[in-house]
Amino acid sequence: MNALKTAVLIGLFAFSAHLYAEDTNPPTWRGDELTTYQYWEFNTSDNPLAPDNPGGNPYGDVQATVTGNFPFTQWLDTHEGYQGVWQFEDYILLEIPNNPAPNDYKEVWIQITYYAEEAANPEILSVPALSGEVQVLEKTELPLQPGATLTYWHATYLLTIEPNPDFETIYIMPRDCTAWVDELIVDTICIPEPSSIVLLAVAGLLLRRRR
Repeated sequence: MNALKTAVLIGLFAFSAHLYAEDTNPPTWRGDELTTYQYWEFNTSDNPLAPDNPGGNPYGDVQATVTGNFPFTQWLDTHEGYQGVWQFEDYILLEIPNNPAPNDYKEVWIQITYYAEEAANPEILSVPALSGEVQVLEKTELPLQPGATLTYWHATYLLTIEPNPDFETIYIMPRDCTAWVDELIVDTICIPEPSSIVLLAVAGLLLRRRR
C-alpha cells in the first residue's frame, strides 16, 4: 500500500433507529485553503453514487461504490420517510483525492445520516491503516418521520490522520447487520507543519511591505 494513502474502516455498530441526512454540523474551516468538501444525498436513480457537488474537490474526481449482495444491498427510492437511501450489508467505499503536498496531519470531518437494525448504541469504529484517531463529535436521534416506525440518527466523526496522505480511502461499514444511509458529507483539511505556517506568515508580511 502506498505510504501516502490510508484506508479507514468506519463501522456502524448494530442499532435500531432511522436516519435523517442533513448538513447540520459542518466544520468551521470549510472552504478555507487546503480543504475539500463532498457530499452524497443519493436522491437520483440515474447515478445514485455520484457526488451531489461534482467538481467540488480541486484535486480530482471523488468516487463512491457500494458492496453487498441483493436484496440486502440496494438503492431505495424511499425508506421510512427519507428520499434516496442506500441499504447495504458490506460497505460503502469513498475514494477522495487530496492535496499531494507534504503536511503535518489531516483532519477528516464525516457526517452520516443513517439507520441500522438490531439496536444497541449508534457508535463508529475506525481502524486506519496508518496512524489515526476517530472522535465521535455528535450523535443525535432524529425526529420520527410521518408514518414511519424506525428512528434515524445523525452522527459527526472527526478522523485525524498522521502523516498527511494525498488520498483517502474510507469504508463505511455496518457491524453484523444491515444499514441504511440517507446522506454522507465529508470535509477534509490538510494542516501544514509549523515551519510552513511561519513561512506563509513571513511571505504575507513581505507582500504587505512591498505594497
